[in-house]
Amino acid sequence: MAHREIHCVEYEWGQVILQETADAQYTPYKDDGSLVGCVGRPRFLGGRQRDKVFCSRLNDQWLGHSSQNSLLDSLTGMFALLRVTHAQISIIRDHMGTQPVYSAYTAAGDLVGIGTDVETLALIAGRDMDFDAISLGELLVHNSITFPFSSRQGIHEFEPGACVNISFHKGQPNIEEQVYWTPKELATPQIGLVDELVDRMRETGSDIAASADAIGVTLSGGLDSRAVLSVLPKDQVTAITYVTHENYETDVAQDVARAYGCNHIFARRSEDYFQRLLLSSGPELLGTERRAMIHGLCIPESGLDDQFDVILGGQLSDTYLKDHYMPKWQREFFRPKGTKESLGVVLRRLLNIPQPIHLPGIGSNLGRYRLEKYLSPEIRQQVRSRRAKRLETVRELRPQTAEEWVKFWPTSRQDDLAHIMGNSKLFSFETLFSHRYIIDFATKLLPEDRYAGSIASQAFSILYGKLGDVQDANTGRRPGDTALSGAKPVKNGPDKSIDTKRWNNVSDSWFDMVALQKFAPQWQSQRERLVQSSAMEILDPIIDRSAPQLMQAYAEDLGPTFNQMFFQLAMAIDDKQHK
Repeated sequence: MAHREIHCVEYEWGQVILQETADAQYTPYKDDGSLVGCVGRPRFLGGRQRDKVFCSRLNDQWLGHSSQNSLLDSLTGMFALLRVTHAQISIIRDHMGTQPVYSAYTAAGDLVGIGTDVETLALIAGRDMDFDAISLGELLVHNSITFPFSSRQGIHEFEPGACVNISFHKGQPNIEEQVYWTPKELATPQIGLVDELVDRMRETGSDIAASADAIGVTLSGGLDSRAVLSVLPKDQVTAITYVTHENYETDVAQDVARAYGCNHIFARRSEDYFQRLLLSSGPELLGTERRAMIHGLCIPESGLDDQFDVILGGQLSDTYLKDHYMPKWQREFFRPKGTKESLGVVLRRLLNIPQPIHLPGIGSNLGRYRLEKYLSPEIRQQVRSRRAKRLETVRELRPQTAEEWVKFWPTSRQDDLAHIMGNSKLFSFETLFSHRYIIDFATKLLPEDRYAGSIASQAFSILYGKLGDVQDANTGRRPGDTALSGAKPVKNGPDKSIDTKRWNNVSDSWFDMVALQKFAPQWQSQRERLVQSSAMEILDPIIDRSAPQLMQAYAEDLGPTFNQMFFQLAMAIDDKQHK
């Protein structure tokens, strides 16, 4: 990222520092009194013209619209927009809040910075070591911090879907925050949703293709990425598959690209890719707010980032359209049941016998709450209280789906957003499912529409065409084939059977997180160093066991994600203590 120009403009009230995005189309617009810029990849809906850079056009539109709200009605994408003059700062966040914007206050209560990066703001505000213990507890257990808090005291995120205006009177800032959009839940079920999603997907593909000539699509052997592929013009598209070793998943991806008729290339990852990512590259790029997972780092490392106007992914499909965050009790309610099981449910209810409970695993997004018991009692209670309060706020907007939406609205707070945020920093990236047409549709879905991806799966099957004849790498079956008899073992090499239930069906598609944390030499040397670090003094009061002992060796009962987050936080705190 070092080659991207950094713009610095001085005003009486302070200065603006803005680094250009990866796409040259978004060069900031500057005149004698103002600067207009953006973070992310915003686009005008239905925009067919590419004769102007975006920020110049944005400036014209900003001045021409009677309100910022009407300006936002014409935009889509993952973004934060900025317009600065001598008298005012104006910021607009996208509908779902995928690109975070924070305000930073000193310990004395003075506003000293507004920006998109918590680590930079913490330095400016003198809050670099002023960690919020509740937030660190949330990161360890839930992999995310409750909105609007951050890892530091005094640094909070602005509302999603909002216009923020900061004016100055005698040098003092006055902040006005106006929310222009919320994902309000509809009161009644909608009809015709499958056909509507098909139409919206096609419109989305056409809209994105109009803003780019060369499009890369990250293509796995799964189903969401081929849905993205299916709505784009094949003459503009090149499919990209992340590869450590060729395997069953890469074979399936090649079959999908061949069936669609587009070019297909590999973005190769080195043998030490994930070790480097988790120990250095990821934390350096994402800071302490997120777990260091950036799958797309192999794009620039393979020299592919400059070959496309945009690289699209299928991320957020499971989040916005399916039941990825549906609570266990709700899934059980919708899960089809045979006669015997249904009778058992009725009898238990009549006899007042508790229904059997099958707790989700601690490694899943649904089961992470079970790790709260490993926090110290005081932090545990405050974490639960903070999250319960936010849930009630979301429930006011979405009574039936609040337990899902609280986990991804704003999307900046989604627990596995790291790879999306990392990609958007590294290269011109967008996920098709963050488009306005899809977001507006997602707000209509009630639990019965989201269960098992019912609506999405039907719509995608219509879109696939020939792509529906290629098996899913996750199951070994063709899309839409739910018959157990269709699940047959597939071969990876001459004598190697693959368990069709395993993610990607191969043991070496990604990496073994547990083995890496237990046995990687670099990981072990870091453990020995961090045991003696004063970072242990900050983390020790947060957890209900000795922090140095936890650092010494991988803890089986905590699972790989908790262990990794603890390790990452220790490294981040230690690094800041030595700067």
